[in-house]
Amino acid sequence: MNSKLIVFIITIFIFNSSLGFSELIEGQNFSKFEEVLSFKGHNRPPGALVWSPDGKLLASSSGDDIFIWNLTNGRVFKRIHYYYISSMGDLAWSNDGKRLAYDAGRHFEIFDFESEKVVGMFNPSYYVTSLAWSPCNNFIVVTSGDMSHVTIWNISSGTSICRSNPHGYFIRDISFNPNGSYLATCATNGTIKIWNTDSWEVFQTFLGEAQPIGDVFSISWHPNGSYLASCYRSGNISIWDITSGEIVWNKQVYINPLYGHLGWSPDGIYLASTGNLKLNIWDMSTKVSVAEFDSYNECPIAWSPNGMMIATTGKVLYKYPSGDIYPVVVYREPNETREKNDDFLNNNDLYRIAIILLALIVIFIIFRKIKAKNRQVK
Repeated sequence: MNSKLIVFIITIFIFNSSLGFSELIEGQNFSKFEEVLSFKGHNRPPGALVWSPDGKLLASSSGDDIFIWNLTNGRVFKRIHYYYISSMGDLAWSNDGKRLAYDAGRHFEIFDFESEKVVGMFNPSYYVTSLAWSPCNNFIVVTSGDMSHVTIWNISSGTSICRSNPHGYFIRDISFNPNGSYLATCATNGTIKIWNTDSWEVFQTFLGEAQPIGDVFSISWHPNGSYLASCYRSGNISIWDITSGEIVWNKQVYINPLYGHLGWSPDGIYLASTGNLKLNIWDMSTKVSVAEFDSYNECPIAWSPNGMMIATTGKVLYKYPSGDIYPVVVYREPNETREKNDDFLNNNDLYRIAIILLALIVIFIIFRKIKAKNRQVK
């Protein structure tokens, strides 16, 4: 066989091997989360979790009990108990961190941390089901009644400034975009509506999937406000472009989940989802799940303000006859994770260069041996 042809075949083989090795390395994942805290206090499943804006406190609500946990020492900072058991028990922290709004059944209350007193009690005339505090701190949006009504409350005056039934169906979730210019609501009929918070009018409607699988469980804004993630009864997760109204990514993650929640990390790197008794954390640059943990099926999700920790409801601890315990579990991304990812990208280039150099050395040695053999033949 011609010596040049042999060298060419070997070169192609080694080069392809180097590319394959590089792709294998790029497919590996160093981004892992680890459990760092487990708070045990709820004997009913927590329906809401929310971090204080400074990341020092974490509030959890199970409908009749609210625990505010101190992340520094792992102890209870404050416990709020009320006698009317709410089915939802939603929570909303003011952007300045001074007040916490919570669902108290037929009304919602505002707890002030400086005075350690309830400073506001608002009655929407229907059962409260969900709460969202505007980033400007001036408004709280409430869904109530049969879960199809939306009321915008002016906190300063204590009066409602608007009331609407935008979907005509049960509203599952409400969420402000990061700068508070838009409000998103989603409902059981598969619709997502985007509101302008200057006029409190709906200007955009998205329809993802038809009933019954079109039931939208949860929504979460990307930190840049340009995208909105939604999860459905079908087990699908979709990401919408707010400007075009088009779905830019869609994936079936779970199989007929009873319920589900979504949460985008504050830096936009990860999207967390729950369903089928699992918490999954997705790296949105690769669209791959980088962590999976056991959880309670209907558990909420809450990212810490710095995006390094995520809280959810862990696996139920059976404690008969005293009752079940539903722990609030906090997972953390190791500080070195992203440094590893950055270093890895640089190291990956070094691997490729090293393999190509090795290929050149092998080719040179083979070429010399072939040349020497040809001389001997002559």
